[in-house]
Order: sequence, then structure tokens, then C-alpha cells
Amino acid sequence: ASPSAFPHNLVDVFQIGDGYQPLIGNWLESNAQFPSGLPYLAANIKEAGLRPGIWLAPFLVAPNAPVSREHPDWLLRNNHGRPVTACINPQWISKRLFALDLTHPEVLDYLVQLFKTLTQDWGFDFIEADYLYAAALPAARHNPIYSDAGALRLGLEAVRHGCGEQVFLLASGCPISPAIGIADGMGITPGCAPFWSDRMVRKFGNDFNLRSMENATRNTITRSYMNRRLWLNAPDSIVLRVDEVTRPRLNEDEIRSFATASAVLGGITTFSERLVGLDPEYRKVFRQLAAFGKDQPFDAVDNHSAGTVPALAFTSPSAPDLLLNAFPSVFRRSGLCHDYLALFNNSPIPKSMAVDLERLFSERTFPQQSMEFWTGEKVEIRGSILEMTVPPHGCRFFILSK
Repeated sequence: ASPSAFPHNLVDVFQIGDGYQPLIGNWLESNAQFPSGLPYLAANIKEAGLRPGIWLAPFLVAPNAPVSREHPDWLLRNNHGRPVTACINPQWISKRLFALDLTHPEVLDYLVQLFKTLTQDWGFDFIEADYLYAAALPAARHNPIYSDAGALRLGLEAVRHGCGEQVFLLASGCPISPAIGIADGMGITPGCAPFWSDRMVRKFGNDFNLRSMENATRNTITRSYMNRRLWLNAPDSIVLRVDEVTRPRLNEDEIRSFATASAVLGGITTFSERLVGLDPEYRKVFRQLAAFGKDQPFDAVDNHSAGTVPALAFTSPSAPDLLLNAFPSVFRRSGLCHDYLALFNNSPIPKSMAVDLERLFSERTFPQQSMEFWTGEKVEIRGSILEMTVPPHGCRFFILSK
């Protein structure tokens, strides 16, 4: 879609995602689908009034990428001297990927120059660096004094140095602690999938990082305490519509659960839908969800210094039963204009729920009824008690005007 097709009052960043690069590790060139090149794309996005963003996996390299061929000593290796397999992705041309050894001084110099080119020379001012865990895999490193986490920290510092202080750096696929003070945003969920849960997720039920809509929704809620304290949280992209891909294994209630969690969070709201030609009803929902995410007393994306996000406690979301349930059932946030409340039901059967609004939102009065966002159902509020039935794997979402 053209950047000009997006509502500029709600969308800040137009990001070029995975797929532009000829090979993993060859980040300064574009393939035949992007013949004009990356500098042209960045300028085109900026001319449309949006911030140009770009995705890359800077610590991964394909075996046949120029970096691997020309600098084999830069690769992370095991105790037997063989390159460490950092990732296997069937969707990429080179399905087996290696990692860079970030304790090698020449690798750090390469990373600084790579990000200087993308940001200071070409104008990208929103960077999503993905698959960052690759730098922290166990290995026999060039400089053995560094721990796995220490090596990752070295690489992140090089990325920040190359970007400069004003570029927004979103860390994805990244261990949490080494990025504190460097990243401006953090990917907090596994990728969404066209199912709520499946046999693989249930088999490894304690691994909340496996791809599923259930895990993406859960992690958005359970990691919400980081938002606007350490950085801006970034869940995976919101899915809005049930289509031929999602319909067989994902229903509308399940889609709404993840979209609601992202909206209540108030972090970075991401959409990857084709907005051109999108049904008017879905476009309306897109605008509303984006507006909810921007209901803040400040703009933390536009006004920040590297690695720091202003922390205002009353804007931070909270899940009152976070320590009681693996999948919290209540999620709330106070914005500048509205209070946001979501009730979740992760069970396979409908569930009756009641909440005391006075305990969730102090020092305010409540209307006698409120309209549920997704269904339009009017729900009575008796005193400060809101009660209703939540569908299986679904949610109920309320926006309470102040």
C-alpha cells in the first residue's frame, strides 16, 4: 500500500518489513520487488508525512551472504569451530542462518556503520531489530571474557551508537535485561498465528513464547508492567478480519481478544492489514483502536532520548489478578480522555464475570450503563459493579469517558 493511503493523524510510522532484502545479512540492498532501492523508499515515506521505518535481523547472516563469505572469522562458532546455527526459517531463501560474534571488534564496527547508513545517511528513523537472541547463544566466542548476555549487550550498544540518540529502536526477539537503557521499544509477544492454540502449544504448555493468538494475548497482558517504565511495549501486529486464512481455526471473539489487549496496553499499536480496499467497518475499528493507543498525556514516540520513556504510573496498564492466574481475566488502563477496561475468558466455555469499578478506577463516578465496544451491547452498572458473560476465548471491552 502507498504511505499516502494511511490516516496520518493516527499512523506515525510506515515500516518496510521482512522481504525487501536479497539475503539475510545483506541489509543495504533490495531485491527485484523493490527496484528503486531503500533510500528512495525512505524519502517517499517521509514525503507522504510519515516516519520511515525498516525491519532487519542484524545479528543473523545467511551462509552465502557477502558477510559470511568475506569474513568467516566474524561468525559465532561452537567449541568444535563450526558456525552456530542460530535460526532455521523455511520462508527464507537460506533456511539455515548463522549468527555474528559480537565480541569481535570488526563486527561491532560493521554494525555501527550499517546503522549509520540506514539512519543518518538514508533517513530511516524507526528501526526494528529482530532475532536479537542470536547474539546470546552459547558459543566459543572471539573474546571469551564476555557472557552470553554481555555479548548481546555489546551488539546492542553498537546498534544504538550507529543509530544515534534520536532514532527509535525497537528490539524484537530479544532477551529482556540486556536491552534495558538501550531500546525504546520491546517486542513482548510471540508472533500471532491463525489459531488460538494448537497441539504443539498444548504439548509444550509452559512455553508461552510459541506462536499462537492465545500466547500473544497473554503476553501482552502479563508483560504490561514494563510499558512506559522500561520502554514502549510492542505486541505483534493486530489482525482485524476473519478470512480464508484465519476462518478455519480462529473465530472473531479470539481475534478481538488480542486486538483488545493491544488497545488497552497503550504501547505501540501495529497493523499489517492492507488498508486499501479494507471493508469500511474494519477501517472504522482500525481508527478506533489506533486512537485508544494514542490516548496518553504525552507522545513518548516523538519525544524521547535513547533508551528512556517517561514513566507516569497512572498511564501504565495493570492486571489486578496478574499473580493469581496464568491468563489474567481483568486488564485496565487510565488514559487522558478515557478509562479502558477489558474482561478476558480463556476457558472453552462462557464465563459470567463481575468487577467493582471503584477498585479499578479511583476518584471518579460511573454512569448507570456502558456500551461494550465490539458488540454494542448496553450493560447496566449497579452502583460500581459491572457484570456480564464473556464468550469462550473472548473478551468484553469497555471505554469509560471521564
